[in-house]
Amino acid sequence: MSTAAFTDLAWQVLAGFAVAFVVGWLLLQVLPRYALRQTAYEDAPESHRGKSGTPTMGGIAILAAIALSTFFIHDARVQALMILVFGCALVGLIDDLIGARTGSNSGLRARTKLLATALVAATFMRMVPGNDALFHAGAFTLLVPYWLWLVLGI
Repeated sequence: MSTAAFTDLAWQVLAGFAVAFVVGWLLLQVLPRYALRQTAYEDAPESHRGKSGTPTMGGIAILAAIALSTFFIHDARVQALMILVFGCALVGLIDDLIGARTGSNSGLRARTKLLATALVAATFMRMVPGNDALFHAGAFTLLVPYWLWLVLGI
């Protein structure tokens, strides 16, 4: 990695940390007003009951940092990865909003989350340039057919 590339990467990471810090702080100020809080299951262990009342939606700060850090990278693989990350985050957001709205820990059903995540994964696999290689280590290469990744993504 060249010095210029390393410097660019370092600035992207620092900008991501700064954005996550600022957005996280803002979320801590705003989210309590909307009563978006975690609720533990009734039959949860005692150690998990302390989770009740914790503000939810903190992943927004992480997504903002990722978005800023990768905004200027124009690579098909990175863009596909961002669709995967934001697609899965959208499933989590919907799940959290439903749970917070009902005041219980009953967001999306497990089957619905699985189907939505599988659709996001299949979209990601279609966007990634086809490659049969799974792992490279020196002269050793483990090959898995690209079509198998598509099936596993669904």
